[in-house]
Amino acid sequence: MNKTSARATMTTPTVRRGRVAIIALWVTQVALAALFLFAGGSKLVGAPAMVNLFAAIGLGQWFRYVTGAIEVGAAIALMIPSAAPFGAILLVATMIGAAAANLFLGQSPAVPLVLSLVAAAVAWSRRNQLPGVSSHSTQALGHPEDEPLTIDTHHHMLPDFFWRETENADAPVGGLAPLRWSKDVTLSFMDDAGIDVAVLSVTTPGVHTGDSAKASALARRCNEFAAELVRARPDRFASFACIPLPDVDASLEELSYAIDVLGLDGFVLFTNSNGVYLGDAVLEPVFEELERRKAVVFVHPNPSPDAVAHSLGLPDNLLDFPTDTNRAVAQMHYTNRFARTPNVKYIFSHAGGSIPYLAARFAIVDEMGFIAGAEQRGTAADMFRRMYWDTALAASDPVLRMLRDVAGINQVLYGTDFPYQRRDLAAKSKQLLQKSALNDVERGAVLGGNASRLFPRLQSVLANGDLAIRRGQTRGELA
Repeated sequence: MNKTSARATMTTPTVRRGRVAIIALWVTQVALAALFLFAGGSKLVGAPAMVNLFAAIGLGQWFRYVTGAIEVGAAIALMIPSAAPFGAILLVATMIGAAAANLFLGQSPAVPLVLSLVAAAVAWSRRNQLPGVSSHSTQALGHPEDEPLTIDTHHHMLPDFFWRETENADAPVGGLAPLRWSKDVTLSFMDDAGIDVAVLSVTTPGVHTGDSAKASALARRCNEFAAELVRARPDRFASFACIPLPDVDASLEELSYAIDVLGLDGFVLFTNSNGVYLGDAVLEPVFEELERRKAVVFVHPNPSPDAVAHSLGLPDNLLDFPTDTNRAVAQMHYTNRFARTPNVKYIFSHAGGSIPYLAARFAIVDEMGFIAGAEQRGTAADMFRRMYWDTALAASDPVLRMLRDVAGINQVLYGTDFPYQRRDLAAKSKQLLQKSALNDVERGAVLGGNASRLFPRLQSVLANGDLAIRRGQTRGELA
């Protein structure tokens, strides 16, 4: 049977249905292209692809099934930044299939051909877009599209009043006296290091050094100071609030004030506060509230309360700090603190101490099953992939590869530990990441893409383009 007789055998209603379906395909191809052009690869892109698939089912023709299914696959792929190039290839395949289907029904292939090419070209041009950061938000910062946003999630603020009330000038906590801190010094460092946004936090020893009343007053003062910095420069700063643990009632009061009144972005907690570790049952009301609020919690090490740990003649920030992080993570996991707070987003400093290196040991303990509560908490391997881990003092290829294997690269955040790490070394940490074994998508995720998803306020500022600065301008002055 030749092509003309094949067409003639189609009944008039079938031809009408075919033409209606072709029109529907053209319309949805237009919608698909428009979504790519004007919505920046919105997840809504799947809708027209689904309509095309339903049109294929209505026609009952195998080539419509194929082209519709390919277009759905392309739409799904384009929702995943790392898969966008494959989505573009699938759209080209859709173009060929739709054009062939139109030719078979005696229709012009030009419309699906042109519109699918447009959609594929736009998708391909956005193949380097980072997860969680829209293309126009990076442009608002003055970035080229291929240069990722940089968010430093481990960046300390040390106002003079905090230093006076918590540190000893002759023997600073941790064993290392930091650079003299000021807002201007921090902004200058950020500009030199190529850091767009710093998420501020107070540092060791926290605000509670033995007197609960003084601790509450200091926490309030620190949080209001941080809020002023964020209000003045929302394009450069976010901030974690501090709370006066282990005082539970005062901590609950400050927690509410920091979020409901000041609008800060999460909380900094310390591995232990006056010897009370974060897995201790006495702190349960605080973690219940953090869970209710689905908070972001940045966990920073404190010196061990055990005097023997400080008897080696070594600075605490060499061994004791990472070891105290190990204690906190292990206790929080095996007391089921993590299991009871599944909506809290925890960030652990310095790549988690040596936790990633201990992953096999945790797995053996889980397999042996001699610690109660295993059914509720799940495995440590699963826990590692729910936590976040920063790169402060840990931005080297061996550590990054281990984090990628143990936690997944989407759980790794960039951090400098400024002003405790020497300024030139802190600035070099970004260069180390840029030269690391990570690929471009992984590097962009670590430098800023992963962090942008954690902070809704920051994501909103970036997405709306409400930034007062452009790269290349002097950014150290308050607007």
